[in-house]
Amino acid sequence: MKITTFTILVVCSNTREVFFRDFLESVVAQDYENWELYIIDDDYSSNLERITREFFPKDTRVHYRQLKNHKGKAYATNIGFHFAEGDYILVTNCHNRLDPHCLYHMAGTIFDVGNADILYSDHIDLEGVEKTNIHVKQDFNKELFLRNNYIGDMVVINRDVIKKVGTTREVLSEAYMYEFLLRCIEKKCKFYHIPKFLYYKRIMSQDIVDEAIMQNNESVLPPKKEGAIMGIIRSVFPDFMKNPVTSADIDLEELIYKENMASVKAYLTRNNIKAKIDTDPRKRFWKVIYDGSGATIRSKDYMLLKEKDVKVSGRNYLETMYGYIKLKDVAVVGVRFAKPFWTTENCGYIYDTDANVYPAFYNYKLRDSGYENIQPIPREIGMVDGAFCMISKKAYRSLGGFDTSLSGRDVMLDFCIRARAKGYRIIIDPTIIAKKNNSNIISEEGSHNRLVEKLSDELAKGDPFYSPNLAMGLENHKFMEAKAEESGGGTDAQSRDIRQA
Repeated sequence: MKITTFTILVVCSNTREVFFRDFLESVVAQDYENWELYIIDDDYSSNLERITREFFPKDTRVHYRQLKNHKGKAYATNIGFHFAEGDYILVTNCHNRLDPHCLYHMAGTIFDVGNADILYSDHIDLEGVEKTNIHVKQDFNKELFLRNNYIGDMVVINRDVIKKVGTTREVLSEAYMYEFLLRCIEKKCKFYHIPKFLYYKRIMSQDIVDEAIMQNNESVLPPKKEGAIMGIIRSVFPDFMKNPVTSADIDLEELIYKENMASVKAYLTRNNIKAKIDTDPRKRFWKVIYDGSGATIRSKDYMLLKEKDVKVSGRNYLETMYGYIKLKDVAVVGVRFAKPFWTTENCGYIYDTDANVYPAFYNYKLRDSGYENIQPIPREIGMVDGAFCMISKKAYRSLGGFDTSLSGRDVMLDFCIRARAKGYRIIIDPTIIAKKNNSNIISEEGSHNRLVEKLSDELAKGDPFYSPNLAMGLENHKFMEAKAEESGGGTDAQSRDIRQA
């Protein structure tokens, strides 16, 4: 059996030596030894080579290169791609800290799934020595990813993927890895989520950021190469990087936000998807609104399910929903349901391995962004509320319609699971709000038993868009804090199972 090898690739820019040492300590602590480390130093002056030699005086697996041409982090990353020899390349920030079992669990997942393309994990924020925010993520959710880079800044890439997708776009200063992953989607690469906390992301306080800028206050961002992406960026933001600017002039979060949006616009353009992209006032995500023109005259393309007591607020909801159906790979589009006092009745449903369904974000305030800000973001989901939704007629016919032997919510759960198994996506758009008088739809016991028997294999996989590290039931989308300190993440039982494997 071939042993998986890794290249740990870090680009150093505005590097804090104390955090860089912490990162190197986390590499030394890895309990999986088949790795090499490539340090690409893009700092104008640093002691990183000396520090690296202190940690690895004779280790031939460690390579240090200081760049003379400071063309940005994307350029430096591409240099690392060129020299990497591992089967997989782990790209992360030089201020982050890896969990001691990081590579071990990555290798285990690769062994389990075969030839994985992209892997990512949950993470915990680290401020100083204190663990702060917990970030529990979903399995790959394309619709969510197009609006928010929830995967984060540590990703593991099969080296063969780079041959297929190409390198990062050096025109981008910060969003180069996000744009790279968007191109991986186009090439139909397979993404795998490991529901464990395999790294700690360093949160830089403002005084540290200011000091880094002051140390590099005469540096000028590398001139941007003209090309297709730059044209897209300037079509979205006409004044973007028109003149060379110093690092002191830049709001880093603003820069990342704009580059992310421009990267999505470029993705949509390349794939001939008509959509409008816009900002969110709080900049938690960006809006992608698909073109649903012609909804009223193209009713032969869809079925609109709407119970008699359902009322929908807002204009143009029909066009918004039809915009998803026009994507061809979408089977169902659902909406968020509200109850009195501006609270959420459901924002779609999550389900467990016994086919029990629970209203997502139940009792959250409508204006509450919810865990990881995802309540208001359109995304793929396990199941929508059948009281009001739009269904593609093409998907409906290919699936043979609803299973009339089932009752209650079993009908929609069955349809959604079968649709996903056939390659369709289930979408919820929480920007559309509906209300209904009766939410107590009960499935008969016989129906439920038939459903469990019929879809036992799919149900055993669990809800792909809900993490096992989050609470189930009506108190969902809350982290199970008692389990947070487990090394490598997950529950005690989960960690024991993996270690034994």
